[in-house]
Amino acid sequence: MAPIKNVAVAGASGHLGPALVAALVDSGLFTVTILTRQSQHPGTAPELSPFPSGVSVVPVDYTSLSALTSVLANQDALVSAVPSSPAAVLAQKQFASACIAAGVSHFIPSEFGSDTDNVLSRSLPLFAPKVELQEYLEQIVKPNPDFSYSLVRTNAFLDSALQRGFFVNLPSKGQGVTDIFGSGDQLFSTTTRSTIGKAVVAILAKVDACKNRSIFVHDIALSQRQLLDIAKKVCPSGSWDEKKIDLEEMEKAVFEGKDKDPRSCLKLTVWKEGYGGHFKKVDNDLLGIQGLTMVEVEAMVKNQLES
Repeated sequence: MAPIKNVAVAGASGHLGPALVAALVDSGLFTVTILTRQSQHPGTAPELSPFPSGVSVVPVDYTSLSALTSVLANQDALVSAVPSSPAAVLAQKQFASACIAAGVSHFIPSEFGSDTDNVLSRSLPLFAPKVELQEYLEQIVKPNPDFSYSLVRTNAFLDSALQRGFFVNLPSKGQGVTDIFGSGDQLFSTTTRSTIGKAVVAILAKVDACKNRSIFVHDIALSQRQLLDIAKKVCPSGSWDEKKIDLEEMEKAVFEGKDKDPRSCLKLTVWKEGYGGHFKKVDNDLLGIQGLTMVEVEAMVKNQLES
């Protein structure tokens, strides 16, 4: 495959998008074009966001195959960071079709997160649209050998999970109650958004080794207990109360439709045994990802407690 030079990014102003754009621009390897969603309502301005200098910003109607094909005509790759809502995820089928029509050689969809190759994880209601997209990609690459894709598995985002109290409740004064899922000792993979950006850069630089498969990357494997111990060390005067959460009950409630909170599906994929939350094999070496040490994680927790 010819080297990738021109890269388009969709969803650049979202939760993960800025980190992806920053990594692509900072690498110096690519010419970056940002696709923003063009409003379908006449007279309404397209979404705006402060992007790095030197990148082109092109409004486009995500629902129009012809419009997407036109703006992708000179691109080598498309990276998507659109939100994980069902409508947005399924809209990526349109992205893939436009890539083929425009001659774009590689597509990285917004698959960052849980391991939906895992049989249990892909059975969760939350991930039905993602599974549909994956199956669609598997089908369309067969008759289109010049097109390929990579699915990036990162599990939960470490930096934003700490900020939002998803792993451990970290209020500034250390007066929190943390939900402990299961024993709290089970390891789970986790990745910062900056590392995800580095992984995307490496994938685009090594497409032949990464095409048409899942790429697993993480910064570190941790447990809730380890994070709580770090929090107690950083803030020994804090009050670190715990609330036990039964994962078996949560799993049952999700599949019976009694628990419709999408975060419950995420929690199962992170902490429930068998859902693939701890990546036993990662592609860090292939991608040149060093990961984080426990000392660096402690610094992140300290910074969050002091912020």
